[in-house]
Amino acid sequence: MREATDSATSNAALLGANLTQGTTQPVTNDNLSVTVTKDNFLQWFKLGGDTTYDASRNTATLTPDIGGVEGNITLKTKINANDAFVLHGTINLGSKLQDAQGADGIGIAFHHGTVGEIGSLGGGISVLGLPTSSGYVFDTWPIDGGDHHDSNVDSYVSGFHSDVDQKGQDSNIRYDGGFLDLDPTKYPVAGKAMPFTVTYDGNGHMRLDYLGHTFSIPVTDFQDPLALSIGASTGLDSNLQTVSVDSFTFDPAQNNTVSRTINYVDKSGNKIASSTVQSAIYRRQGTLVNGQPTCTDWQLASGANSNNFAAVTAPTIAGYSIEGIQPTYFDSTTVNNDSGQLSYNVVYDKVLGQATLNVQDSTIVAGPTAQWSASQNFLSAVDQNGSAVDLSKVQVSGSVKTTDPGTYPITYTYIYTDTSGKAVTKTANVTVVPS
Repeated sequence: MREATDSATSNAALLGANLTQGTTQPVTNDNLSVTVTKDNFLQWFKLGGDTTYDASRNTATLTPDIGGVEGNITLKTKINANDAFVLHGTINLGSKLQDAQGADGIGIAFHHGTVGEIGSLGGGISVLGLPTSSGYVFDTWPIDGGDHHDSNVDSYVSGFHSDVDQKGQDSNIRYDGGFLDLDPTKYPVAGKAMPFTVTYDGNGHMRLDYLGHTFSIPVTDFQDPLALSIGASTGLDSNLQTVSVDSFTFDPAQNNTVSRTINYVDKSGNKIASSTVQSAIYRRQGTLVNGQPTCTDWQLASGANSNNFAAVTAPTIAGYSIEGIQPTYFDSTTVNNDSGQLSYNVVYDKVLGQATLNVQDSTIVAGPTAQWSASQNFLSAVDQNGSAVDLSKVQVSGSVKTTDPGTYPITYTYIYTDTSGKAVTKTANVTVVPS
C-alpha cells in the first residue's frame, strides 16, 4: 500500500513554569492538562545536538545545511498516554528534495525509553531502536533506493514502529499507516514550513494529518507513559531541517512503570518459556498553582529496593540451544523513574531429533467470574520430527481454584516414541491473587 488515507527537581517543582505563590488545587486524577506554545516552549522542551532555537519565529533548526550534524528537541517530561493529546506544528524538510541530494529527514517518535533519548541517526531518521516506539518519519533520502531500499524515488512520509532490536541506521523501518510520496509536481514542499497535526485519543490510536492526508497507526503499551522526541541528522549530503511546535496540549504522567523484560524465543520469535520481567512503579502528585501545573518529585511506590533489578542469566531450555553469539547475561542494575521500559530477546535454536514442550506462568485475579484453562499456560509443543503438537495430545495434571488466592502448579507432559521412548514434562505456576 503506497497511499495514506485522505483527509522536576524538588518537591512541588513546577513543570513548565516558575513556581509562584497562590491558590493550590490538588489533582486527584491524572487529568492535569498542559499546553505548550511559543511562550513556554523552552520550559517544556530541551534542545539537543546542534539544534538552535529562534524564539522570534518559534522555530527550532534541527540541522543547518551542513553535512555530519544532528539535532533534536525532546519533551522534558513523559506523557500520560491514557489521556488524549494533540500536537500542532510545522516541518520544513529543506530545499534539497528528490534528486537534489538532501538528507536525511525528520522523525517524530513517542516511545518508552528515557526522557531525552534519540534513535539511530542517518537512515535511522532519529527513531530506529527506541524502546517500543511509534510515530512518523519524513524521509528525504530516496536516491539509489534510499536508506531503506525503497524503489520509489520521491521523498515520503509514513508511520512507523520500532524497538531495541533495531540497531543502527541499516535496520528496515517497520512502516504502518500507509505512505505519501512527496511528488514535487503534487506537493511543492521543498524549502517550506508545512503544517502538521498529531492527534492521539488516549486509547492507543494515533494519527498524523499532513498535506491533506491522514496516517493512522496503533500505539502499543499505551497504559504506560510516553517520551517524545523530534530529531534529524545529515551525512555526506545535507539539508536545512526545522520544526516548530505551535501548540501541544497533553497531560504529564503521574504514574510511571520502569521495567526490564527478557523474552526467550525461537528463531521465529515465538515464546518458548516464561519471560523474566522486572519492574518498579513510581508515582508523583499533580497540583495546580494559580492555574499552572506543578508536580511533586517522583517517589518509588512499589516497595523498598524494588528498583534494584537482579542479574539475569538466560536459562537452559530442554530441546533448545542458544543461537550464535548474543547477550545471555544481563547485569544487575538500579533504575530510576526515567529508566524507561527495556525489552530483550534471547533466541534459541531447536535441537533436531528432540521433542520440545513450552509453557508459561500466569496470574489470575481471584473472583467468582475468574476463569482458567490449560490453554492459557500452554505455549507450544513440537515432536521429534519437527511437527507441531496440539494441546489435545498433551497430558495436563493439576487444577486451579480461581476464587482462592495461592499458587497452583500445573504439569504438562508430552509422551513421544523414539528408540527408547521418552516424555517431556514442564510445569507452569498459576498464581491467583486477591481482588
